[in-house]
Amino acid sequence: GITPKFSKNITSYNVVVSNEVNNINVVAVPEDNNASVTVSGNNNLIEGSNIITISVTAPDGKTRKNVRTRK
Repeated sequence: GITPKFSKNITSYNVVVSNEVNNINVVAVPEDNNASVTVSGNNNLIEGSNIITISVTAPDGKTRKNVRTRK
């Protein structure tokens, strides 16, 4: 599972998966329905550390939050 437990105020998480995992499906839902979410780095994972970035962009176009998860 993901550590620490998810909180909107935490921006860095860790998850451990087996070396056979090549892709991670990330589901991220913004609090504001008009905001957009993009996920990068969750495909073509390699053995060792990988950084997955989740960016939330507000309706005004400003990126408000970047969350990084290390595999």
